[in-house]
Amino acid sequence: MNNTSIGFVALKQRLAPGICIVMALALLSAISAVAQTNTNAYVTNNTANTVSVINTANNTVTATIAGFNAPLGVAMTPDGTRVYVANSGAVPGTVAVINTQTNRIVSTITVGSSPSLVATSPDGLHIYVANEGGTLSVISTATNTVTATIGIAGTPVGVAVTPDNTRVYVTSFPDHVVVVNAATNTVSATINRVGQGPLVPAITPDGKTVYVSNEFTNNVSAIATANNSITKTIATGQIPIGVAITPSGATVYVSNGADNKISVISTATNAVSATIAGATSSGPEGMAVTSDGTKLFVANYTNDTVSVISTATNTISATIPVGLGPSFIALQSPTNPCTGNNQQGQC
Repeated sequence: MNNTSIGFVALKQRLAPGICIVMALALLSAISAVAQTNTNAYVTNNTANTVSVINTANNTVTATIAGFNAPLGVAMTPDGTRVYVANSGAVPGTVAVINTQTNRIVSTITVGSSPSLVATSPDGLHIYVANEGGTLSVISTATNTVTATIGIAGTPVGVAVTPDNTRVYVTSFPDHVVVVNAATNTVSATINRVGQGPLVPAITPDGKTVYVSNEFTNNVSAIATANNSITKTIATGQIPIGVAITPSGATVYVSNGADNKISVISTATNAVSATIAGATSSGPEGMAVTSDGTKLFVANYTNDTVSVISTATNTISATIPVGLGPSFIALQSPTNPCTGNNQQGQC
C-alpha cells in the first residue's frame, strides 16, 4: 500500500510497606495519566508523507511533522504523550513514534509487511498493528519493541481493543474478523462472512458491540462481543470506510468515501438516524471524536482537508486544510472508569 489510501480499494486497485508502596506508586501513576490532557488531533497525510497536528480548540494546524513513508494508521497512547504511526510504504514495514511534547519522531519500530491500521490498548501497555502481509504485531509501549507477532488469516487491515484489554478484533479481507486473546496472543475465534472488504472496527464504550465497515457491500456489521455473533447488518452509503463512536456510546459515525457522506447510526436501534453531506469529491475516510464528544474530525482524502462536525447538530462547523491525502486521525480518548486510563469504557 505505497502512497495510497486505505479506501477505494476497488477503484485504486490496492488492495499500535513493599506492597503498600507499590500500590501507592501505581495509584499515583494512574492519577498522573488521567491528569494529562492532549487536545491535539494527529492526521496522517498518506500522499504527503507527513502528519498534521491540529489544535482541536481552535481548529488550526499547529505543526506538520515530516519523515514518514505513506503514513496510514495512527493511534495516541491513553496518557496523550505518544502517537504511533504506521508507515504503510516502508519496506520492511515500520511504525514511527511521535513525542507529543516536541512533535518529533523519537523511535522507529520494524513490524510486519505493509502495516495498515493501529490501535492502543486501554491500559496503554500495548500497540497493535495490523499488517496486510498476514500478521498482527504487538508492541510494548514501555520498550517500543515488538513482543509478539501473530499470524492472521487473509489480509488484516483494521484493529480495535476491547475496553477491558482482553481481546483484539482484527478485520481481514476478504470477509472475516479475527479475535485475538490479548493475554496469550493467540487467535481465539474467527467471525466469517461479516461483509465483503471489512475495514475499520470500532468498539462501544461498554465493550458489548463491535461495528465493522464493509467496503464492498456498503454496510456495517454489528458484532456482539459476548458470543462473537453478527447481530445486525446496517446499510450505509457507498464505500464505508471510517468508523467512530461517541464517548456516550449512543452514536456511531461511518464515513462513506464514494458518495462523500457520513452515516449516523443510533446504537439503540442499530439504524441510520441521519446522513451528513460533505463537500463534493471530499472522499471522507478516517474519523475521531473528541473526548468530550462534541466534535467529530473527518479526514477527507480527496480534497486534502479535515472536516469538523458538531455532534449536537450533525453539521460541518469548520474545514481545515492539511497535507496531501489525509487518511486517519488520532485523538486522546476519554477516561475509562474501569482502569483509570484515558480510553472509552464503562464498568
